[in-house]
Amino acid sequence: MQHNPVKIGGLSGLVLVVCFLVGYTTAWALSPWYDFGGNYLSDLGVQEGALAFNLGVMSAGLITIPFAWGLWSTLREHILGKLGSVLCALAGIFLLLVGVFPEHTEPEGIHNIVSVSFFASLGVALMILALPLIRSPAFRRVAAPLTIVVIVLSIVLVIPLGAGPLMETIAVLEALVWVFVVSVQMILFARSEQEEIPAQE
Repeated sequence: MQHNPVKIGGLSGLVLVVCFLVGYTTAWALSPWYDFGGNYLSDLGVQEGALAFNLGVMSAGLITIPFAWGLWSTLREHILGKLGSVLCALAGIFLLLVGVFPEHTEPEGIHNIVSVSFFASLGVALMILALPLIRSPAFRRVAAPLTIVVIVLSIVLVIPLGAGPLMETIAVLEALVWVFVVSVQMILFARSEQEEIPAQE
């Protein structure tokens, strides 16, 4: 159990959230012009706080892979759980590329492509994961209802807000809360499984 992928995934998710927030808040502090909800987050990746923001985004994207591995290990009995976990890992790769290719990077338009791909793959992953999360004892009480709330809230808000900076900011905050909650539940689930083994012996 020392290498329990569920526990590793949960811990990775917490580190993912911390890495992103540290990079984001540091870049924000270094960028007095940045308007929360008024600027795209990626605007921080090209000026004073560029190094902090891009490193935060790249590290968060990379750490999404072990987080997705933990999801896979928890939800692998359901085909949608496997597919959603793979899409989470793919979203992490696109997030990594957002930091690798900041705004105005050559080739032209590459940043927009990887950014849109990140949000699209993450959004589809959440929709696919909703059912396996509901059916999973590890997630059905908190993470599953939260996933439904995030999906519905995003759909409701995107109609009046469009795909502008405020909607992007809200979507990222929703994703961070979701990853945090799922990660905590993965850690608790791994701990409960570990405690059951001595009891069975």
